[in-house]
Amino acid sequence: MLLNYYIILDYDSLLSFLPFITIFSLLFSLVLVITIKITDGRLLLGYSYFLPFFLKLQPGHIVIYGRTGSGKSNTAKLMAAKISRRLPVLILDWAGEYDLKSFEKLVPGRNFKLNPLQHIYGDLSEHIDFLVDLFGDIFQLSDPMKFMLRKSLKKAFKNTSSPLLADLLDTIDSVPIKSYYDHETKMAIKRRLTHLVEGYFERAFSGMSHDISYIFSRNIIIDLSVFRSVHVKILFNLILLKMLYDFVVSQKLFSSSVNHVIIIEEAWNIVPYRRLDYAPLLGERLFAELRKYGECIIAVSQSPVETSWSLAKNARIVIIHNILDKDVELIFGLNVNRPTSKLSPGQAYVIQDTNVKLVKFLEYNKTRDFFDKIKNVRFNRIFGKRKTTVDSHDQLPEIEFYY
Repeated sequence: MLLNYYIILDYDSLLSFLPFITIFSLLFSLVLVITIKITDGRLLLGYSYFLPFFLKLQPGHIVIYGRTGSGKSNTAKLMAAKISRRLPVLILDWAGEYDLKSFEKLVPGRNFKLNPLQHIYGDLSEHIDFLVDLFGDIFQLSDPMKFMLRKSLKKAFKNTSSPLLADLLDTIDSVPIKSYYDHETKMAIKRRLTHLVEGYFERAFSGMSHDISYIFSRNIIIDLSVFRSVHVKILFNLILLKMLYDFVVSQKLFSSSVNHVIIIEEAWNIVPYRRLDYAPLLGERLFAELRKYGECIIAVSQSPVETSWSLAKNARIVIIHNILDKDVELIFGLNVNRPTSKLSPGQAYVIQDTNVKLVKFLEYNKTRDFFDKIKNVRFNRIFGKRKTTVDSHDQLPEIEFYY
């Protein structure tokens, strides 16, 4: 004999469950939206009022502005940690502030060295012209100095395929002197370059310790705080940008999606302010060229008036922490309810296309909230299969979907 049980719920009982059902539905919808956005390659970085804020990476560059203590470095670290789960990230750490999980730290002169004259790809004459412009911009060489340096570089590359700075200085020494002016020109070049082959600098610039493909295919921090000279830090930054450019050109890596991310602290040293009637310097030209090859450059600086106008105007995304209101009005013409000078640490205006949002960024190294626990869901080639992997950041399981 079968027994039938009937549970009769009156109308009031159903109403008592309605708030719980509503809250559950909202939470489920929110989790679903977040999962879909993360699947689409977006980064969960903070909150805009009560809603999660996502950022989608695209080739080009992102600029982060903010005064000391405004939270701009925290934003850069947060982005680096999020991006590194999906793409290789290279951080050029100006002041030794970065110590991130799953990143390998390279210290010039200790476990890392490079050759500034290294020719990777392309016409040798163009490479020599780049080196002349590089040393000319950084060390303020006059036109006669640049001419003598170019002649010396051509001779050095003729003697060996991969000369070092010491070889270049020996070649400069061997340049015949025809006048007192030639002697002064030669000595002026040597005064500017000799310190690069002495002491700690000699160990940092004495050859290539790592393959170029290794540097640009892993999560790496290069600690530039070991250098006291601002000129040497700028030299190191620009050489690495040029090597990255040569590498992606040699591999013919044209891409409409992001393949690699590089973070540059104190970007005003690399892309400094210039007058509109002046030609762009090397750093600015490299920023413009690299976007064609799937590179996303994140530039961090204190104020937009310290960097080239094109850095801010051509950026895909601008993140403005606490800075002077007049600087924002001058460069962006931003009209917002809360002045940028009144933003608290971690708060920033995010400008993307024509949209402006006030965002509270999450704090790196703090306990992650519920939504930050949602892992990246990657769709691959075989639909319907699931595979569990382990994320290197917190050893929590991650689900991958294949199609």
